[in-house]
Amino acid sequence: MAAILNDRLLLFTPGTGSTALEVYLKVHAHIFIPNFTFVPDDRLQRHIALADVETLLNRKFDVCISSTRNPVNYYFSEWYRMRTKWAKELDKPDSWIHQSRTKEFTLKAMEMNFEDWIIDHFSDLSIDKQLHVGPHYKGSTKFLRCENLCEDFRSALSEIYNKPLELFPILRIVNSSNIPPSLYHSECSAAALEAIIPRFLDYNTACGYSNTVSDYL
Repeated sequence: MAAILNDRLLLFTPGTGSTALEVYLKVHAHIFIPNFTFVPDDRLQRHIALADVETLLNRKFDVCISSTRNPVNYYFSEWYRMRTKWAKELDKPDSWIHQSRTKEFTLKAMEMNFEDWIIDHFSDLSIDKQLHVGPHYKGSTKFLRCENLCEDFRSALSEIYNKPLELFPILRIVNSSNIPPSLYHSECSAAALEAIIPRFLDYNTACGYSNTVSDYL
């Protein structure tokens, strides 16, 4: 999703706290959300980048702020969510999941440990098969990291930060904190990390995330 606050472009990608941020900004700031529903590619609408917005709106932005999430955190959370939340959808004949590629990912997540799932996930490099976090970051000048949201929000959007964000329940973002630590440590192997991290070297460096496998073990 893209939004405009004064002369700044805000880019929110699913899985990075984007819904909470959008709701907060709608309530506490005067933002403009461009209507890109005319774009036939739903993936482009959900993962739109700076260059896409500038082309569609025919204008330039000097400041672009993107919501981000550590890729290791993101993929592990997706695997866990598929095994717990989305798995329940499989038994519902009318569920949206039967019309989505998420069904394929979920079935595999139920059968595989995290290491096997993520290696299998990246074995097909076609863009249509990938769950994505972060391709929108290029050109961004500031980041709202899901793991460091309050501090980053205060720094990037200080003029609308008039109360501690912790006071707003809408910003209690679901992330790895609701996953049992023992599960993470038993499933997040070096092989799994080595399948993820090399694909996000530039992203991790730009956003301040580590590219060292041992930092996640």
